[in-house]
Amino acid sequence: MTEQHGDQPGDHLTVGRVAEATGVSVRALHHYDAVGLVRPSGRSAAGYRLYAPDDVERLRTVVVYRRLGFSLEEVADLLAADGSGQLEHLRR
Repeated sequence: MTEQHGDQPGDHLTVGRVAEATGVSVRALHHYDAVGLVRPSGRSAAGYRLYAPDDVERLRTVVVYRRLGFSLEEVADLLAADGSGQLEHLRR
C-alpha cells in the first residue's frame, strides 16, 4: 500500500518515470525536491517519491523556464508570483 495525497493512486509516477517523461535527470529531481522547487505529492510505503500530474506539470514549467535561461532562484520566484508578477518578471 502507498501513502499518497491528492489524485487517484494510479496517477502517481515514480521519480524514474518522471525523469523519463520529462528528460530531467533523477539527480535533478532529487535536487528540486531538496530545495523545494518541485516536491512530490506522496511517498510509497518504502519511501520512494511519487509525483501526481500537478507535480509533473509544475516540473514541465520549471523545465521551460530553465531552457529560457532563468536560474533556479528566478524560477522559484516566478512560480511563487501571481499572474502580474510573473509577467513583470518575464519582461525583464
